[in-house]
Amino acid sequence: MTEKACFALACFWQPDAQFGCQKGVLQTRVGYCGARARHPNYPSVNDHTEAVEITYDPSIISYEDLLRLFWQFHDPCSCKKRQYMSAIFYSDEQQRRLAEDSKKHHESELEKQVATQILALNIFHEAEDYHQKYFLRTYHRNFYGGLPKHDPVTSTRDARLNGYLSGHGNVEDMEKDEYLSELTEEQLQYVRNHMTGEHKAPTVEPFIRTVIQVGWNFVKKAVDTQNLALLNKSPKLYSIPKNIAIRRVEFTDCWRATNR
Repeated sequence: MTEKACFALACFWQPDAQFGCQKGVLQTRVGYCGARARHPNYPSVNDHTEAVEITYDPSIISYEDLLRLFWQFHDPCSCKKRQYMSAIFYSDEQQRRLAEDSKKHHESELEKQVATQILALNIFHEAEDYHQKYFLRTYHRNFYGGLPKHDPVTSTRDARLNGYLSGHGNVEDMEKDEYLSELTEEQLQYVRNHMTGEHKAPTVEPFIRTVIQVGWNFVKKAVDTQNLALLNKSPKLYSIPKNIAIRRVEFTDCWRATNR
């Protein structure tokens, strides 16, 4: 029997990886929730919040354990706009009570209030495919392409690898992970090398590809609706590797340059 939890910790790429490699977590998927707007997407999140949905085995990891990780994995005192706010979305009264108790306990430890909101979960809207297991499928695209095909949303293997290759978890747990049993020794060594730091720094190419993809979504929508103002709402991109510097592109300039 499995259960689900839903948390928001700023950009959803990082918590997808952080929770994905925890023992007892079986699936993760990222998406949008917390508002009534229908069909949210990355260019048009509206008043939704980026969140991660976690499917877990309560006999291995409890909801209380996940709450402790929630506080550990981000800064809940940082007030951000609604898209990136800190929130716990509960699905029943027990989760609400545990979340409230956990929040009070964390505030007492910090000796100050946190910005985290505790909200009832209405509908979880699954995010676009390219957001699912983002680090694994973008920065390790060639490695991922050599693995037996899995659904990145439902695959425990992909959830684990997304976490391990992002620097979370430890090598000892990875070596014993039953969900990696189909990997070859060469593929396991690739994971080991990244977990121990014996690997090349990530290149800028995968991130540029995402910039182009997200940017094109904005440009296409603006062209379709003749809404020039939309072009100045191009998203800031988070979770950039430390050794990569990307300058935000102003798509208004591109529009004007091509429409003179």
